[in-house]
Amino acid sequence: MPTMGSSSERVFKLRGTPEQIVIAQQL
Repeated sequence: MPTMGSSSERVFKLRGTPEQIVIAQQL
């Protein structure tokens, strides 16, 4: 993934999976 920007956060939020959001923040 290029850069963790608002676009990435939007994708995770749209999916509605808190677990994936946490994992994304850790990456």
